[in-house]
Amino acid sequence: MVSTGQHWLPLLMGLQQSYLQSVPPAMDSQRILLYAIGLSAVILFVHAGIRAYHSACDRRAAKASSSHAMEHDQADVGLEDSEGHGLKGLVQRSGGRVVLTYKIARLLSCIALLCLAIATVCNGLLGTDLSDSSPSDWPMFAQCAVYLYCTILAVLSVSAPRYSSLVSSHLSFVLLLTWAVYVYRDVIPLGTTTRSPADAHEGTLLWVKFAVLTISAIVIPVLVPRPPLDAALEEAVNEEQSAGWFERRMFSWLNETVAKAHCVKHLPLDELPPLARSDSTAVLVDESLKHLDPLQTKSKRHLFWGFLSLYRREYALAALLTASTVSPAHATHPFCRDTRIPDAHPALLRSLSSA
Repeated sequence: MVSTGQHWLPLLMGLQQSYLQSVPPAMDSQRILLYAIGLSAVILFVHAGIRAYHSACDRRAAKASSSHAMEHDQADVGLEDSEGHGLKGLVQRSGGRVVLTYKIARLLSCIALLCLAIATVCNGLLGTDLSDSSPSDWPMFAQCAVYLYCTILAVLSVSAPRYSSLVSSHLSFVLLLTWAVYVYRDVIPLGTTTRSPADAHEGTLLWVKFAVLTISAIVIPVLVPRPPLDAALEEAVNEEQSAGWFERRMFSWLNETVAKAHCVKHLPLDELPPLARSDSTAVLVDESLKHLDPLQTKSKRHLFWGFLSLYRREYALAALLTASTVSPAHATHPFCRDTRIPDAHPALLRSLSSA
């Protein structure tokens, strides 16, 4: 029997050859980050313009309405504004103390990354003349630009809860892309015997930045809870809807219920978590009829295609999981015909062979 690690050796060999033959210059990988923050800034400005346009349309509609309705709306707006002032209002609009704490932690990590990037630039330019700087020195300034942009987004995510969802998604994208670039430049070469990290000249600062970046780009987005999308329509919020990515994957949001059930012989029905509105019969029927009811679809397609459209995500996930179970030993790529992995570290080969 061939071990699982030996099945992965040909595929890893192909990836290794592709990496060693087409490693871009140091500046190219930094340009990806500059393009990313530029694209993110453009999308944010466009989205802000769209929101401003809709707000102007709403104000015009309010002016055209009756005076009684205007007074009623102004009273409601004043009440909402009075409830939203102060630290308590900020916590409420942010989604709770836990969510706000994670946002502040990510803000502090972005500030730390910016300070580390500035320290890297100062160390790199210490004793040199700016007029004599070469193009290889500009990636250091690119890091400062990226982390400055991330810091601005982190500040907006804390101070402007109204735009927190949009800003946080852009911040997570930029941080995750930056983390991936660091992995490509500095972590993957550690698995080879002929290459070294591209930023090895930074010394200890490199790994300090990578550790802080891992916390802000991976750990915090995975652990931060999320506010339910339809919380205003529910009498009781289901804990699964407010759980973070890691909690949903590990089902840790059920720990309290499991602990209660372990202490009693029979757990009453009212002690179970409330059913989410998205899982209620009314919502499921409405969503299903959009794809299955001929009067709503206005087509004569077979019922099979309706079910395929309704459960498209489930079918796509099942297809991906099925494809992932195919053994790499059956790959026919030319890279996978040889069992040798050039320039791979011996410790990496031993760990894969014994897997």
